[in-house]
Amino acid sequence: MKTNKTKEVSEKAKIQLIVQICKLYYESNATQQQIADLYKLPRTSIVRIIEAGRQLGIVQTRIVDPYSSREDLEIKIQQHFNLKDVIVVSNFNPGNPVLPTLLGQAAVEYIMGILVPNQTIGLGWGKTISSFVSLLGQQDILKYREFWVPLIGNLGETEIEFNMNQQVKSISEKTGGYFTSIHAPALVDSKQMKNLLTNSSSIKNTIDFWSHLDIAIVGIGGLFTGRLSHMPLLHLKYYPQEDRNEVFYSSAVGDILSRYYDIEGNICDISINSRIIGIDIEALRKVPLTIGIAGGAYKTKAIIGALRGQYINTLITDETAAIGICDYVEKNP
Repeated sequence: MKTNKTKEVSEKAKIQLIVQICKLYYESNATQQQIADLYKLPRTSIVRIIEAGRQLGIVQTRIVDPYSSREDLEIKIQQHFNLKDVIVVSNFNPGNPVLPTLLGQAAVEYIMGILVPNQTIGLGWGKTISSFVSLLGQQDILKYREFWVPLIGNLGETEIEFNMNQQVKSISEKTGGYFTSIHAPALVDSKQMKNLLTNSSSIKNTIDFWSHLDIAIVGIGGLFTGRLSHMPLLHLKYYPQEDRNEVFYSSAVGDILSRYYDIEGNICDISINSRIIGIDIEALRKVPLTIGIAGGAYKTKAIIGALRGQYINTLITDETAAIGICDYVEKNP
């Protein structure tokens, strides 16, 4: 005769088996037949076990609508940081490979809803900004005649997301607007070289527009990804090792246009910040509407630093970052 303790152990073993098989099926993408062979069970038994996982609530399905949002998180973040607007895209997967696309699409919808003709708009760089540019459909928009301005220099022969001249050219063609290029690298060897270049007439003409922006659209870089295989701040790999080391050993939690700041939003005292050819991050505070687009739980501190520094006044992010932001400020007001 089985005792209550024996039944309890038996039930626990049954649940553990269901969890193991469901993890193999849903997380490791093993087929039902592969799992059956592993456990030496008929495939029909594996089907029943997987179904039991759903019935018991061990397996839960969630449909993510990229057009839906988390209004509760939006309100919390907007009120805490006194922002003009916050958009939170539904996404429960911190490592979602299509996150830049989800954020880019949300940015398209938001920005197309606020544009008025003949504005001067500054554009930053990064994967999410590049997704925004590529998702902006020429056939879906009016001709706004905007003037697009790159907010930082280029990184030479690199990924499209860091080729600022190509980005502003592409987006101006889609909006029926105009653009100016910046013929300078993002990072130079010395502050003296930066001063020399930024005072040359060809670059100064572009820089002059930075003080007359109506809107700035920027990405936010995070230093800590939580994944060794994924390098944070993709653009850093194009910078000298000495500069990379200085960034990683500093108090920096993130960057906007390669200007690095700490969790309180203070600019870090590192040499790279004085050698970047790009809009001064302090100047972003003076732009009437500065939109930061970034998501993923690993960017939580980078976004908080940007918000505390008041470098952006509108945020487009995802659920995982928004939850992280709310949790952090609750514990660290």
